[in-house]
Order: sequence, then structure tokens, then C-alpha cells
Amino acid sequence: MTDRRGSQAFGYDNLDRLTSASHPLLGTPQAFAYDPVGNRTTGGSVVNAGNQLTADVTHSYQYDDNGNLTRKTLLATGNFTQYTYDAENRLTKVEDFVAGNPTAAFTSTYRYDGLGRRIEKVANGQTKRYIYDGEDILLEYDGSNTLQARYTHGPGIDEPIAVTKGGSTFFYHQDGLGSVTDLTDSAGATAKSYSYDAYGNILESPGTLEQPYTYTGREFDSESGLYYYRARYYDSAVGRFSQRDPVGFSGGLNFYQYVGSNPTNMVDPTGKFAMVLPLLPTLPIITTSVANALGGLAIAAMIASSGDSQQAAQKQAEHDAYKARCNQGPPSGLDQCETARWELERNKDCFRMRLDWIRRWGSTPGLEDQLAQVGRAIKNAEARVKEFCGCR
Repeated sequence: MTDRRGSQAFGYDNLDRLTSASHPLLGTPQAFAYDPVGNRTTGGSVVNAGNQLTADVTHSYQYDDNGNLTRKTLLATGNFTQYTYDAENRLTKVEDFVAGNPTAAFTSTYRYDGLGRRIEKVANGQTKRYIYDGEDILLEYDGSNTLQARYTHGPGIDEPIAVTKGGSTFFYHQDGLGSVTDLTDSAGATAKSYSYDAYGNILESPGTLEQPYTYTGREFDSESGLYYYRARYYDSAVGRFSQRDPVGFSGGLNFYQYVGSNPTNMVDPTGKFAMVLPLLPTLPIITTSVANALGGLAIAAMIASSGDSQQAAQKQAEHDAYKARCNQGPPSGLDQCETARWELERNKDCFRMRLDWIRRWGSTPGLEDQLAQVGRAIKNAEARVKEFCGCR
């Protein structure tokens, strides 16, 4: 893969998990290895029986009884970060402490609405409040309820198109993963740029424009170093979620694993289900000349005029995608064990894609029964894997 910084290369194991990644901004390629359920075994990582990361070469980690990360301690100094959650396991406070000092050196707090959307964050006294349109932020206010930014989004999830703040409009550019790579002004000049490693660590971010959307189009909280993936938070430094998957085993055996350890080909916009990148309908292309003439509201009008047809096309495309995967047959030449494993992965993909479709577009008659059938098919496939594969 090639971007403005040059060529990147990736390697994978036979389970499609990322094992190597090179980037022009990294001196040496990154290397990753995993245990059978997707926990990293590189970097001195130590996990317990619940797949919770308890230590690596730089930090130790502690969790509460609900599986939420509660403390991250820097081994070299004893300085630590403390995490607090509400009764629904939503992160409400992050505090940084210097070893031996009982008073937090830095504190950030978070509030959510009844739909679980984050509507406020306060970091070191600076307040940001959010008004939503569905899953996307529409307006951002400060602590005095003064409008600070207005966002325009595409019809899909995590598709920011423009942000207007300080009297100027800036336009988002995203790569194939949905990560924001650049923001340009109405004259086409770059106001902000981002480069990431494979798991979302920000390698550089030149420019002074402040805005939230970065890796895979999600919000990065610089105060905590975590990404907000709606249902839970993601720590790119260790390549895993800091809270259990709220959907339990429906999301896989490892409640903390990020996108099946395949971050270059999968995304998880809700923090609940990893999904292979879909082939989305093409939006109207915004060239520099168009950007010169259009502001955020004009683009919003463009999208509104084509919104119904785009959403219908999106809905049908996602329906066709899950149907194709669910009905896909195994490739020829596999033995019984390989076939069983292939069918198990196919059934898991089918379940996740169907459930995601229901959550996004609503159920239709018979679809939930079909979902239950796929759940039974997963159990049957797991039994066949045990029967035909043994210890392989």
C-alpha cells in the first residue's frame, strides 16, 4: 500500500492476523505474534485466563469485576492512570497520578445520554458538549454553550465530510480504512494531516486545526490516549479494547481483541462487531474546484438531495454482502478439518453481518429466526472442528 509518506507492507498468518507492518515513519517494521485466541505474545505481553492484559514491557494493568480496565501503571516510575466507570460500564473519568501524590495531576470526565452516546467531555477544565444526528456528532459547544463546530457527515457510519469552525470550513479526506488522512480548506490548502501505524497509533499530525476524527473515522481523546468506539474504548498502544465486548461471545471468544487482529482489513465502528470493509456506494466526488465553491451547508444539501437513494443503495449493498457471505461455499481441495474451520469462520461472519444489518436498518419478518439458525450453525461447526481437527 502506498500513501503520501511512501510504501507500506503487511504480512499475515494463516488466520489472517497481522504479523508484520512497515511504514516510512517507522525505523524498523513492526512484528506481532498471537496466542490461539488473538492475544499478543510479543512485547512482553502477559494475559490472564480472562484474556485480560496484565503486563507488558512498559506497564502493568488492573481490572474490576466487570472486566473494565481500572489502572495502568508505568513500571519505570510508578506513575499511573486510573479509570472509573458507571453502572453500565461506561467510562466516566480518567485520572493521571504521579507516584506518591494522592492528588490527580490531570483529570478528564465523560457523560452519556440515554442512548449511550457521549454528550460531554471535560479535560483539564475545558468542556466540550455534543449534539447528535443519529450516531454522528452534528454540533459541538463549549462549557458556556457557545457553538464551536458544525459537522457534516455522509450517509454511512464514520464518514465525516466537512467541519465548520471559526468561520471556515474544512473538508475531510479518508483512506480505504476510513481513517482521516488530511483536512483541506476551501482553497485546497492542507490544514491538518495524519499518519498512523497499522493499529492506529498516530505517527505524526502536522497542522494546528483541532478536530476529533482520526483512525477509522473515530474520535481520538488526546487526554487519555484512547479512541472512543461508542460502546467502549480502544487503546492503540496495545492494540486491544480496554473493556469487555458488551455482546459477549457473539463478538468472538476474546472479549478484548480488536477486529480479529486484522486492523488493515476490518473495522469496528460500534465497538461491538468487527466487520470486513464493505463496498460502499460512491458519494459525489468533492474536487478542489468544487470545494472552492461549496461550504459545509452546500455539501449537506447535496447529500440530503441524494440521501434517500444513497441509503437505499447502501442498505441493499449490505444485504447483498451478508447474503453472499452466508451462502458462500468452501473452496475445493480442503480436507475435513480445513472445511470445518472454513465453515465455522463463514458462519461467524454471517452472524455478525446479519446482526449488524438488523441493528442498522431494522429487522424484517423471519430475519431474527434466520439469525438464530446461524447461531446453531456456529455451534454445529464448532463441534465439527473438534471432531475433525483434534489438536491440529
